Amino acid sequence: QAYIDQELTEQEYQQRLYDAESAYLLARKALLESFGEDTSQLQGQLLDRMIEQSNKLYQEAEKAKADAEKATSESNNRRLNEQSSQGDERINNIKKAYVNGDIDSHQAMLDAIKEAERGNLEERIALMEEMGMDSSKLQQQLLDMDVEAQLEAEEEKTRIAEEKAKAREAITQGSLNAIGSLAGSMTQLYS
Repeated sequence: QAYIDQELTEQEYQQRLYDAESAYLLARKALLESFGEDTSQLQGQLLDRMIEQSNKLYQEAEKAKADAEKATSESNNRRLNEQSSQGDERINNIKKAYVNGDIDSHQAMLDAIKEAERGNLEERIALMEEMGMDSSKLQQQLLDMDVEAQLEAEEEKTRIAEEKAKAREAITQGSLNAIGSLAGSMTQLYS
């Protein structure tokens, strides 16, 4: 009656029903034993009820576990999406700053975006590790960014060294031309 009146949950009702049936079977078994009757059939019924209840509890535990994993997964996805949105917002703010003239050169904007992307990637890796997720692909991406930055720095050093070498060559050539002109003038002067 309490179940019908919605005072009990389905689980509470099922547990009380199991308890009542088990108590009835145990009482009946005790009564049969007191009269020296065979209780093997009742013992089988009791074991069947216990196995059935155990299976039901196992299924409920598995369902609860799956529900908890789903909730955790949804929560993790929400946190990752929030982090991604914040990262996109940072990059958009850099672009707006460039358009508004707050960042003076295109290269400075690109450098700021690269730095923001790196920060976003580091944050995502930390968040994934905190949630116990595999971040190895992102760590590889971060490593690739480091290698790319190192290659760009080396290319810049090479370009600067080449420019300096060309400047030295131009100065040397200018000096040689000046010496040649001076030698020519000196030759004319002594002749």
